[in-house]
Amino acid sequence: MSTPAPVPVGGTNPPLPEGTEVWTPAAGDTVIMGSEVQPNGYVYYRCAGVPDPISGMTVYRRRAVVPEPPTDPAPPSMTAGPVAPGREPGHAVHPDAAAPDPVQQEAKRTPAYLRRMRERARERVFGTDLSNRPTVTPPLYSRDHRFKDLARLIVNGYSVNEDGLSFQVTVLSNLKHVAVPHDLIPVTLEAPDGRDLDTVIVLTPPPDQNVCTFSASYTWNQLARLLGLRRPAGSPVRDAVLRALPQAGIRAEWWDNKYGPNAPAYYSGGTEQKNGSGRIDLRPITIDDLKESESVRKSAWSTGEPLRESRPVYRAFKDLLQPGMEMTTSLEAESEFLITGEHHVSVVAKLRALYARPDDLRALGIRLMSAEDVRRCTDIYYDVPGLTLLRNAIVLRRRKLGNDEPGAFLFTVKGRSVSKPGAPGERIRLAAHVHLIEDARPSRLRDFLADGTIDNAFARILADGLGREPAADPKDWEDVAPRLFVTAQRVRYSFELDHSTTIDLSADSATGTDPVTGRSRTIHTVVFGIAHPGLFRGGASSGPLTGGAGLAALGATAATRERTPDQSNGSGAAPRRRVLVTRPYHVPADLDDPALFEKPDYAQFQELRDRMMHHLFGYAAKDLAIGGSKAHTLAVLLNMI
Repeated sequence: MSTPAPVPVGGTNPPLPEGTEVWTPAAGDTVIMGSEVQPNGYVYYRCAGVPDPISGMTVYRRRAVVPEPPTDPAPPSMTAGPVAPGREPGHAVHPDAAAPDPVQQEAKRTPAYLRRMRERARERVFGTDLSNRPTVTPPLYSRDHRFKDLARLIVNGYSVNEDGLSFQVTVLSNLKHVAVPHDLIPVTLEAPDGRDLDTVIVLTPPPDQNVCTFSASYTWNQLARLLGLRRPAGSPVRDAVLRALPQAGIRAEWWDNKYGPNAPAYYSGGTEQKNGSGRIDLRPITIDDLKESESVRKSAWSTGEPLRESRPVYRAFKDLLQPGMEMTTSLEAESEFLITGEHHVSVVAKLRALYARPDDLRALGIRLMSAEDVRRCTDIYYDVPGLTLLRNAIVLRRRKLGNDEPGAFLFTVKGRSVSKPGAPGERIRLAAHVHLIEDARPSRLRDFLADGTIDNAFARILADGLGREPAADPKDWEDVAPRLFVTAQRVRYSFELDHSTTIDLSADSATGTDPVTGRSRTIHTVVFGIAHPGLFRGGASSGPLTGGAGLAALGATAATRERTPDQSNGSGAAPRRRVLVTRPYHVPADLDDPALFEKPDYAQFQELRDRMMHHLFGYAAKDLAIGGSKAHTLAVLLNMI
């Protein structure tokens, strides 16, 4: 009898010879039929009963052991010996003390465990015949030392035709942040309501390779099985799938052991299109689809997508909006405090000292603090002659940074804010950001601001902020022009907390100038904000990222993926109604969800803010004035309003 060796044989040189008995999570017990050494030094094996080459990193060599004779006759499927711990009857794998233990694999959520659960889920949905399952090409790994972002998923292209859905994906990681011994990256096919329909692949790139490309294909029948559809007699299966799934997402998660046994630390893609890619439209998304999606509140802190012909707002204003640039909306969780110039100097000094004191960081609940980042910007605030926006603390701003490329025109609106009941200092504000064409006609900007159609979230946020303000209809605005100039220096730090939540803290010095009178005033502030939302598991026990019908067939308690706050309806519960498409924008009603203040990462934000304020100011922190809009404060100081 044989058992897996304690380590995989992916780096074996020379490779294991033909005929060697091995064990691999993809096929269990098998025999090597051939091998090939890739240019990067890793081995891929061709194994009996497996159509595709298998990475040597998941192939385990066996060695003979002599089991104790069983006391009772064993059934034919177990003639190799007794059942190993953690195995179901019928499995004849007998790991020794040094070999991979299935129970430990589950506890540690290892790649082998995830792949085994993926195969079990697929077997329950598609059966044992491999020809009935979706096809996935072996991952092709390479190295790109120029990639400096944290991580990213890119859908290179996809096809929806008579056969079904096929797509090609590239997953990029940062070589400086590769986990030990390697990254663990499950890639899933998800529905807009947050369900994981299928685990497409589980990637474990070699430590010196940070780019992985693969392709996958799903037939309409396979998608129908994943969705659990029972189509009416005579109805084409394609039509049934498109009614239930007009939109899908490809989502990659990077797992490590910082917050638990192989827990998610970062994600990219999905129907939310984090990093600008990941969504697949199986049919054109209509205005009616978007209108229907607005019946469900969206609690993600930020959402958006690059502007293309598929967006009605871009088709209507392509002479004003830069193509390919993201239009984003955000629920901004920020706390701003007005301080003196002396306080500003003291805060910067204390933050620099804190950076060099790991023990103090841990005492504050901070896992990692970034180095100091100093930014300078010029903000141009637009308004009408009566300064309607400044009077109502509404921001309509163009921001210029020193490293902007020629033609950059980032335009922002910040509208209404809400306070937590009983805690007026806790506020969340609705904002939108878009990139404009610099030489566009001013009349087109007014048209854009007055456009109240479904897809123009920017104009809707502005209108919601103005409310019933007299003379507040942009259709009647004759002269929307720069009315206030603010130059600012921001000394910024970032703090990483548990569950990958990142909080920004900045000490700002801002000078406002009235272009009419030439007068200037300066204010100093400390600003806290959520920079990166947390990734939280839905319960104490965390299952693998197998999806939808497969997870239900395995006896899971729910057929939805463990949600992060960004994907829930605010309380962590399932959506109140079915969501067929993921709208790429917020609507004013999203701001009125009281559950926003109960999100776990918002609680982390509050706790760190309060601890840091005490660290920086002591008990005097309670006496600091709460700020809001710098432009509004400066306009008051300049006697403009």
